[in-house]
Amino acid sequence: MNLAMNEREVFSEQEVTAIIQRAIAIQESGQTSGSDFTPGVTMDELSRIANEIGVSPIALQRALEESKKGRSKSAWPGFQATFERVLEGELNPNDFDVVTSNVSLLNTRNQQGVTQVGRTLTLHAWTGAGDAKVVISSRNARTKVSVTSGALLPIMMCAHPALITGIVTGGIVGGHGSPLVGVAIALGAAVLGILGSIKLLAANHRKSEDLADKVAKIVDDHLRESSSLTKNLAKATAPVVVTSPSVEVQNTDS
Repeated sequence: MNLAMNEREVFSEQEVTAIIQRAIAIQESGQTSGSDFTPGVTMDELSRIANEIGVSPIALQRALEESKKGRSKSAWPGFQATFERVLEGELNPNDFDVVTSNVSLLNTRNQQGVTQVGRTLTLHAWTGAGDAKVVISSRNARTKVSVTSGALLPIMMCAHPALITGIVTGGIVGGHGSPLVGVAIALGAAVLGILGSIKLLAANHRKSEDLADKVAKIVDDHLRESSSLTKNLAKATAPVVVTSPSVEVQNTDS
C-alpha cells in the first residue's frame, strides 16, 4: 500500500476517528474496489485495537458502559442523528422485503423511495415524528443497519406553519393600526415555531433510534429463522447409512 504522506506524522485521536469514519464511508459507497471490508467490530477486535494504541482494559470497559447509556442530552438536538446496528449473518438481497413490509414507508405507492443497488437497500420511512433514511447493506457475513433522522418534516410541521400564521396574523393586526402588536405576534409565532421544531427534532431522533432497533430485530429474527431452516433442511436431506448386521460364521470342521 502506497500512501502519499509522511510516515512519521502523528495524528490526534479526533483526527483518527474522522479519517477512519470517512474511509469506511468511501469504502461502503463503492468508490474503491476493495472487497475485504467487513461491517462492525467484534469485542475481541475492539480490545486488540485498544491494546495496540495503549488504552487500558479498565478505560475501555468504562467507555463501553458509558456508550450503552446513550449520548448526553443537550438543548439543541441537531438537525440529523445517525444510529447504526451491525448483525452477525448476511441478509440475502432477495429477502430485503422483510424490512420494507414491516416499516412505514413515506411513499407506499409502488414502494417509491425504495432503491436497491447490489447488496444495499435504501428507503425513506415515517418514524411517527418525522422522516428517516434507512440503509441496509450485507456483505462478508454481516448486515449493517443505518438509520438517519431527517429534519425537513419536523421543521415543515412546526416552524413553517407557525411562521406563516405569525406573518398573516401580524399583518392583519398591524394593518388595523397596531404595528407593534403585529410585530410582537409575528415574532412570538416564530419563536413558538422554532421551539416546537426543536422539540419535534429531538422526538424524531428518539423515534429514529427506535426504528434502528426495530429494523435490526427484524433482520436478526429473519437471519435466525433462515439459519434454523437451513440446518433442519440439511438434517432432512442427509444420506441415511444402513448397516447390515454382522453374521458370525461357525467353523463346522471337526
